[in-house]
Amino acid sequence: MCLAHGTQSMTLQELQRLTGLEGDAITILRQTEELTGKPIEFVEDDRLSSLASVKMARSFMPAHTIRFRKADPVLLAHLIAHECGHMQRMFAAAPDKRLVPITRPKHTDLVFRILAADSTIALNGMDERATRELFTIWHQGMVNEVVNLNVDYRIESWLYQEYPGIRLNQEKSIGLQVQMSVAGLAPNVKRDTPRLVYEGSNAVNYAYLRSIGIMLGQNLVRDYTDPSIVAMGKRLAAVLEEPDTGFEGDVRESNQWAAMVGVTDWFDWQAFEDVPASYTAADATGSCC
Repeated sequence: MCLAHGTQSMTLQELQRLTGLEGDAITILRQTEELTGKPIEFVEDDRLSSLASVKMARSFMPAHTIRFRKADPVLLAHLIAHECGHMQRMFAAAPDKRLVPITRPKHTDLVFRILAADSTIALNGMDERATRELFTIWHQGMVNEVVNLNVDYRIESWLYQEYPGIRLNQEKSIGLQVQMSVAGLAPNVKRDTPRLVYEGSNAVNYAYLRSIGIMLGQNLVRDYTDPSIVAMGKRLAAVLEEPDTGFEGDVRESNQWAAMVGVTDWFDWQAFEDVPASYTAADATGSCC
């Protein structure tokens, strides 16, 4: 079955036939469909900027959709299980407590003013359109990290504790995440990125990898040597040492992180059911909804 460019969706049964997916990943998928009361459709989409994403179905939508880039079966099992974790956390919350992060024009205007005033970046020679595109990438990326990486840690911890059959898949996937995160420490990235974004983003990644490393019994943050980033990252990681209190705790922790890195005013929360069907991760923060 050819699914190039995300033009065709698959059922769970079709996904199994195509990829050979089995074991704990299938168990988690079936649990998720039962908990949410809706089926899950799957789309292979090599245009994704991330390895996988999920659009959670609101009450008026017939199915959830998990999109994934073509990946080897080892990675795919973990990626799909992880996206199911996002759905299970959301739908375990009371309907009136389900929220999604969203950015509005007021946030965009504020962030653009803040970033334009940063003397550490050089915008000479960039036209207005290119500048706005770059600022949007920084804005959405920063918000995405403070509302997702804390949740990602909770999901990875759940998978590690409850589904040992998926641990090899999980460790390979996390290894790839480490490589991607460490790339953000490169000297050229530091030179070309606003200080607030560079330090805040890397501190959030440090907090996530430090917590994941403790879970795995590994040091995943040896490449982080900047004292400011490490100090902030440790403070952020301390938030994750508190007990997991589910989706409401996710929102509370995201707000704590946003305050700690100075981006509280960069986004809002919106009721899950008020999000239109056309909404995708790229429309706002890259969050899973």
